[in-house]
Amino acid sequence: MRRLAAFLADQEKRALDDRELISRSDLRKERKESENAFAELALALCDCSDRQFKRLELPEALRNVVVEARNIESPPARDRALRLVRRELRNGGSEEARRQLDDLNKPKAKSAPQILDVWLERFVTQGEPALNEFIEKYPGADRQQLRGLLRNAQKPDNANQKRAIKALSSQIEILLREHLEA
Repeated sequence: MRRLAAFLADQEKRALDDRELISRSDLRKERKESENAFAELALALCDCSDRQFKRLELPEALRNVVVEARNIESPPARDRALRLVRRELRNGGSEEARRQLDDLNKPKAKSAPQILDVWLERFVTQGEPALNEFIEKYPGADRQQLRGLLRNAQKPDNANQKRAIKALSSQIEILLREHLEA
């Protein structure tokens, strides 16, 4: 038993010795990186859309400070408010807030291009049935315009076909963006 206690004490001493090997400049660098991360997170919380902010589940103290900072327009006053947000983030909840913001931002960035590729592929291969299904799913789409673009994209003329597919792709992308924002 004596040996185990001596071994554990020796390990603890080595760990303390290793902490002493970290230089002050390394500590300053770590602290500065940490503060920059808090500043970026505070700015992201204050600059996110109202819709996104409503979906965030933040601690009440942090939510109140962020709401106040979002309402301030004066740049110096906003900087002071952002400092308060950073202080609240340091007190806790920063990891959860970062995760929630990432979750809100990632799905849209990945899903829109994938949906665009799927619909474009379906338009080119299936034609009219895919167009009808798209119109049902996105009623704001102009059927006549899409039908004309689809007809041009299905023509065998190679040079014009590429241009028509590109025009069809951009039109689908516009409609998908409008639908995601609504």
